[in-house]
Amino acid sequence: MRFSSSLTIGLLCSLALFTVACDRNPSNTPPKDGATTGWTVPSDWPKDLPVYPGAKISTSAAFNPDSTKPGSMLSMETSDTPKQVSAFYAKALKDNGWTVDGITDGGKYTAVMCTKAARMATVHATTSDGKLTSILIATGEK
Repeated sequence: MRFSSSLTIGLLCSLALFTVACDRNPSNTPPKDGATTGWTVPSDWPKDLPVYPGAKISTSAAFNPDSTKPGSMLSMETSDTPKQVSAFYAKALKDNGWTVDGITDGGKYTAVMCTKAARMATVHATTSDGKLTSILIATGEK
């Protein structure tokens, strides 16, 4: 199964909006659309979608089921390379029952796209300086 470009673009646009909401929400109060944001792993984060070992949490957010399909995102930073991050997630997601539908490796950018039952998840890892890699995981209903 391949992710459509419109699905990927929609997911990335949603994530961009949540990142803005998190950056502008230092008090961690819910944004007007009812989404929640924070700087820790949410207590309801899916147990079958692991947090990258040793990564520092940058941002978290949850989609409001009243305004869109339920889902959440988690942003982290690590000193590992994008290739190491994608290799970890390709294995860890399979081990947790996910189907890996695609892996993109652009050197400084990688993505792992996967599905499990009625859910989907995408793990993006990117670096600009080769020293710090940003990881963004988005998950929600298909």
